[in-house]
Amino acid sequence: MSHRPLITDHALVRYMERALGLPVEELREQLAAMLQARVEGPPPAEGAVSVGAHLFLLRQGRVATIVAERAFHRGRRRHARELGEDDPRDPACRPAQEGDPWWGDMVRQATGGEG
Repeated sequence: MSHRPLITDHALVRYMERALGLPVEELREQLAAMLQARVEGPPPAEGAVSVGAHLFLLRQGRVATIVAERAFHRGRRRHARELGEDDPRDPACRPAQEGDPWWGDMVRQATGGEG
């Protein structure tokens, strides 16, 4: 049985930058500008900000990950059904935020870390 080495996200990003010549810092600035264009003032420390067809998930004032909004809401609906709650597609539902029963699960799943 052969064992493949694990590649960290840091190593992958550096490979894309140094070997493939992708402008990583320029992309970082573009993402920051896209987020800033969607919020007034500083971005929230925790929560989700819709940018086009994606959600920027913020944790401790940083973008923890970016997910397709459609997939994120599918997860919210599934979790709401499991808990017997209202459908999050309902306009009366408030935006995603830390403290929602599904929030930690979604952040952990999206980031591979603790929620």
